[in-house]
Amino acid sequence: DKLEEGMYELLGKACLDACRAILKRNLTITYTNPAIMDVYVTIVCGELFDRRDLVDYGTKKLNEIYYHVMDAQTFDEYNCPGYSLLIANIFSIMLRHIENVDIQKKVNVLNNIVWTMLGKHYHNKTGEFAGPNLRQYGNFISARELSVYRRAIGMDVLSENEVCYDLMDVVYDVKCPTELKHLFLEDKSVDSKV
Repeated sequence: DKLEEGMYELLGKACLDACRAILKRNLTITYTNPAIMDVYVTIVCGELFDRRDLVDYGTKKLNEIYYHVMDAQTFDEYNCPGYSLLIANIFSIMLRHIENVDIQKKVNVLNNIVWTMLGKHYHNKTGEFAGPNLRQYGNFISARELSVYRRAIGMDVLSENEVCYDLMDVVYDVKCPTELKHLFLEDKSVDSKV
């Protein structure tokens, strides 16, 4: 009701065109981030536009991802902090936008795996993550990513001039599950034994 006349229909056509492209491309689940985005788009569009075929496609893909990740207890594609943040963002909006309770349960489990992986690799004293961060084309986590992570965890330790968000960070409003926040707050020391 807030859109100009005809805009809803145009946006609906654009969304359904995007879904047709997703179905045509049919990415494998090993291409983690885009496959998860495909799940979100097809299920949400299917629910919005009463398209059972899209909901079924997204649900089937989510089930493939879910059972594969549950078996491996991680994602095939190593997700450094930047890529993991992307997955956490998509899971965040999935939990807000998808109505199906069974789908939400699986997304919650996958979301917890992402945040557990991040928490286990986060070093509280330096504000950095262990692991191959060069996958994201930089040696250190960016100010933007650090701001988003700290906000997601509830750490209000940055001064106003250090906080750096982009528009989509506000839209995603990603949150770390409460029961996993301790992973980011506990001190981790390097074992000196060789």
